[in-house]
Amino acid sequence: MCKLPTELPLDVLEPLTHVTVDLGLTLRIALGTARTQDPQVATMDVIDMVVDQLIINRSCPTR
Repeated sequence: MCKLPTELPLDVLEPLTHVTVDLGLTLRIALGTARTQDPQVATMDVIDMVVDQLIINRSCPTR
């Protein structure tokens, strides 16, 4: 579970609401990760997915 610090205003996350996510890729990685028994492999799979989404998505905020 991710917890944001109370002093962090939620409007700083607003640019992320316009990011287009490849749902198919996300589901594929999630299913593969769920089948993995090794937590380190699962973590790397999720990190790979995030990097892939950032590369694919040209509309990600730059600042």
